[in-house]
Amino acid sequence: MLNPVLTAFLVAFAGGPMLAALLLRLPARVPVLIGFSSAVILTMGIAAFLQGRSALGSLIALWLGWVLAVVMVALAVRRRLPGPRTHRWTAIGAVLASALPWFGLATAQMMV
Repeated sequence: MLNPVLTAFLVAFAGGPMLAALLLRLPARVPVLIGFSSAVILTMGIAAFLQGRSALGSLIALWLGWVLAVVMVALAVRRRLPGPRTHRWTAIGAVLASALPWFGLATAQMMV
């Protein structure tokens, strides 16, 4: 079994960007954005529900909510500013931003 820190690293730097890249293929339409906003609210509710019960489950829900929120913002920017340059830069920004939770987790681990 892998070390939990190594597992979190792999999920943050491989799983997050891959999930974001896959979700960015969806069209930047209002129903898709409403679906993303609903999914973000749902995952945050699940994280709050699991907070005292399962620390790992709560972290996973928070991570998924973060990735969904980043993709939602990227799609909203694409909708507002169409064009190939915007499409490329929002994809790069979303993929990079999806790995940001790792830095908070690593900082908290160093403080313990």
